[in-house]
Amino acid sequence: MSRMPESQRKVIEMSRFKAMSNKEIAAELGLSEQTVKNRLVLGLKFIRNFLGESKTVLAITAASEILKDILQA
Repeated sequence: MSRMPESQRKVIEMSRFKAMSNKEIAAELGLSEQTVKNRLVLGLKFIRNFLGESKTVLAITAASEILKDILQA
């Protein structure tokens, strides 16, 4: 999550790890509730994309190892 923009990361942490409501987050950060919602949506999209990329890298690595084993046999 270090590549995630700080503004999104902070809202995700407050929402998911501190179980704060959007209204509470907005009040603490001095933002509108709509801005909090927008940042949550963008942050969750970032996480989904990141996890998708990670799965692809793992699949390619595994396939490469299997292919290497086949070719060595």
